[in-house]
Amino acid sequence: MPGKRISYETIYQYVFKQERALTQYLQCGRKQRRKRRNKRGKRIMIAHRVGIEQRSPQIQESSECGHWEADTAVSRQGKAALMVLQERAVGLTLLRKLQRCAPQEMNKAITERVGNLPPQMRQSITFDNGQENRRHHELRESLGVQTFFCNPYSSWEKGSVENAVGLTRREWPKKTDYALISDEEIAMLEYRLNTRPRKRFGYLSPLEYTLGVALTP
Repeated sequence: MPGKRISYETIYQYVFKQERALTQYLQCGRKQRRKRRNKRGKRIMIAHRVGIEQRSPQIQESSECGHWEADTAVSRQGKAALMVLQERAVGLTLLRKLQRCAPQEMNKAITERVGNLPPQMRQSITFDNGQENRRHHELRESLGVQTFFCNPYSSWEKGSVENAVGLTRREWPKKTDYALISDEEIAMLEYRLNTRPRKRFGYLSPLEYTLGVALTP
């Protein structure tokens, strides 16, 4: 009806309870909805962390380039993981395979992907509280970026990269062993994600828009 909106929760409930045949079209790919469980326990807080609430208005509103969100896609099939970086303002996605989801691997991957960008394109990175991010202070020193952290158990606060991880899951579902994926395959998916035209940029792709920003004096 005009003027009415349906929440995504209502849609999910309808699909799982009444139209199970439609589950094949869901991004998550699950045929049954998982029960919510309280997994909260004692968590070791990361040292030198700065909370997401201290991000500037420019970061919050995605009105300034160079602010990234970071996440990892992991699999129970092996130790390898996929690092995903998402730029908030232009939607640029950077991917890199990690041999294991560990702080040294994470920092190396971020440095290799972001280190060569112009200073205005590497201003901050927002993480969740995974232990692979506990050496974030080294990135502040080596790259000159600010680092921020979501509240515990609130990964949804960095929704841009969560959405990007979801897009990679369409290509490689959760049971995928990332060790079996080649660097060439990862580069190809990254290219496809970054060359999709976006209406908000006058149908330029994130890659084209980012190149324009980088070349601007």
